[in-house]
Amino acid sequence: MLKIFLNKRASKILETITEGVDYGHARKIDNAPGAFMAVHIERVNTIESNPVFSVSHYYEQNGDLMRDPDVEFMKQTSSDGAKYWIPISYRQDGLGIAREYLILNEEGKITDSYQVKIEDCAKFCNMWMVNIYEQQRLKENKIQREKTKDYGMVIQDGSERNLVEDYLEEGK
Repeated sequence: MLKIFLNKRASKILETITEGVDYGHARKIDNAPGAFMAVHIERVNTIESNPVFSVSHYYEQNGDLMRDPDVEFMKQTSSDGAKYWIPISYRQDGLGIAREYLILNEEGKITDSYQVKIEDCAKFCNMWMVNIYEQQRLKENKIQREKTKDYGMVIQDGSERNLVEDYLEEGK
C-alpha cells in the first residue's frame, strides 16, 4: 500500500463525487455555469484491483479540449476497510505538463512510485477538492447523475441526491 494519500476532508469529497461512477462511465458537475469550470469525473482504470478515477476541468482552445488540470486518483482500501485516495498522475495541457507517479510492470503491478512527487500533488489536491466543493456549492445543490456510454450520448438516470451533507462539521 502506498503511504501518501489525501487528507480526510479531500477524501470525503472525492468519495462523494465518484460514488456510483462505474468503469467506462462519467459524471459532470456544473452547479455554477459561467462562473467556474465544470468538474468531470470518470472511472478510467483499475490497478491491482483498485479503481482509478479521473477528475478534471476542461476548456477549449483552437477546437481542442484542454485539461486544466486532470488528476487520476487510485482508491485503495486497507485491510481494516479504510479508504485512501492517492494521486497517481497529473496533466495540465496548456502548460505541457504530464506527470505519472507510479511505475508498473508488464502485468500492471506497481513496482515503484515517486513518493515525493505524489506528496506534492496530494498537497495541491487537498486544496483543489475543497475549491471544487465550494465553487460547485455541493452542500446546498443537488446534482443529476450523468452516465456516458462509449463516451457518446449522455444518459441521465433521473436520480438526485445531496452531496456531502455535513462533511465540514467533522473536518473543523
